[in-house]
Amino acid sequence: MLQGHFKLSDSYIVVGAPIFILFEYRNTSQEAVLFSIGHGLSDGFRCTSEDAGFSIVRRGSDLGGLAPEIHLLSGQSGSQTILLNTYLQPHQAGSYIVDCKVDFDVSGEKSGSTQHVHFADSIKLDVHDDPAYASKVMAELRKDIRGANPAQGREAVSIVATLGTSEAQTVLIEALTAKELTVVEAAIDCVAQLESSEAELALAKFIETTTVRSLKKRAKEVLGRMQQQ
Repeated sequence: MLQGHFKLSDSYIVVGAPIFILFEYRNTSQEAVLFSIGHGLSDGFRCTSEDAGFSIVRRGSDLGGLAPEIHLLSGQSGSQTILLNTYLQPHQAGSYIVDCKVDFDVSGEKSGSTQHVHFADSIKLDVHDDPAYASKVMAELRKDIRGANPAQGREAVSIVATLGTSEAQTVLIEALTAKELTVVEAAIDCVAQLESSEAELALAKFIETTTVRSLKKRAKEVLGRMQQQ
């Protein structure tokens, strides 16, 4: 009913830069199908590795919210992009194996029949130590954060938040002064996850200087939780 496989989006992988994996799928049945790839351990993507060159961020996706329903005509293909850094974080150069898995139910639109599918692939990653390239990627993300496209800015903030480097922390703190308010709101939540004295000071300064009441309130709530931990 459905074919699927995982593959690397880019061949050049660098410590301190985002790593994207594609899950590509194709409807091989004679009818349109419906399915959702969720956010939980049982119905979402899982990316793991036994290699010591990775730090485990989480064993599987633990995000809430409803997963969008995907409608795929007979013979039609599609894909979803996975940010590997939300699961595993490479902290040194080397060659590694990442195991990617997903399970979900697929239903025929006309027949109503349901099939539980499981896809798994082992992907080889050759991770390089290239600070200049990582900084170039970060510069592009910083540009998106400072730009006029709020959706692009929010996505850049969420990507930077997964990288775990000192430069990423600096970029997230800078994002508190972005032009688009929804980007600033995303930055407030991500800065809170840094759990550092620099992050607390940045939020305190933001609270003192911002004139946007909703953002000031949000930052106060986040800072209060940080200080209670």
